[in-house]
Amino acid sequence: MIEVNNVTKIYKISNRKSFLQDLFLPKTYKKIYAVKNINLYIEQGEKVGYIGSNGAGKSTTVKLLTGIIRPTQGRISINGLDPFIDRNDYVKNIGVVFGQRNQLFWDLRVRDSFKFNKDLYQLSDNYYKDKMKFFEKYIDLHEILDKPVMKLSLGQKMRANIALTLLHSPKIIFLDEPTIGLDIFTKAAIREMLLILNKVYGTTILFTSHDMEDIDKICDRIVLLENGEIIEDKGILDFKEKYGTYKMISFKTKNASKIKEKIELLYSDYVQNNNIIIHNEGIANKISISVDEKSINASEIIKEIFALDVDVQNIKIDENNLEDIIRNVYAKGGI
Repeated sequence: MIEVNNVTKIYKISNRKSFLQDLFLPKTYKKIYAVKNINLYIEQGEKVGYIGSNGAGKSTTVKLLTGIIRPTQGRISINGLDPFIDRNDYVKNIGVVFGQRNQLFWDLRVRDSFKFNKDLYQLSDNYYKDKMKFFEKYIDLHEILDKPVMKLSLGQKMRANIALTLLHSPKIIFLDEPTIGLDIFTKAAIREMLLILNKVYGTTILFTSHDMEDIDKICDRIVLLENGEIIEDKGILDFKEKYGTYKMISFKTKNASKIKEKIELLYSDYVQNNNIIIHNEGIANKISISVDEKSINASEIIKEIFALDVDVQNIKIDENNLEDIIRNVYAKGGI
């Protein structure tokens, strides 16, 4: 469904330091690589989490894949079409949500935006009614259909925007931070709706988010991007198996600084190699330690801490979730 071959996007930034220099001196530019030599292949019906830190190139990739911008080098083919060259035909079968960017008519009722898109995509009356029932079931769309868009809350606007994007049953959905700012109930409803769409219609989903719970709940594959390059591409279970070898030990104690000093002293090599990662919680009476059990057993750390005779009020041991795993990958300096 999606084929990305050696795609690079370069932006040229002027080197000028002042307006006068720009007037009287030859113009020179420096090249900024937003994405570099990306290769990505996604089958129909896959649910792919496209993740990375701020500035890694996630949004640039989505803009390339949706045909908003053209690659400097390389080739993109999606559903047999070039997103930029074949834009008119291409956009009929995709859906896109960019964070908090509104696609609804601001001064009109929510219903009016849906009726407009019904005509735009030439949807039949029966199809439209069935799809609206589907939205009402999963995200309570009927509660806001007759409200002016300007009077909706952020969560209500996002629910309506996502539903509007899905109205014409696109073959591919590009979601760039679609749940940002939403409450846990709305997030859960949107996740369920996307999974149902994928199951019923075989919809291909590319999902970028800083909320790793979104990725964990929806996606079956992770593509990790850093500095414009793909550094890992694995099924989510394989990714967890490879990098999820840490356990998180959390202590509630009045002696957090004493514990930190002791661990750094006893296990300096492990701390230096990031086999032990001490997290600064910003809370005076709490300390959390990630332990790579490939290198050292978590029980040994716990034993040493209790040997300090410190006042530990509570202790909690967790297998690291996806967010913890990603954080530890970056703490160790990447893949």
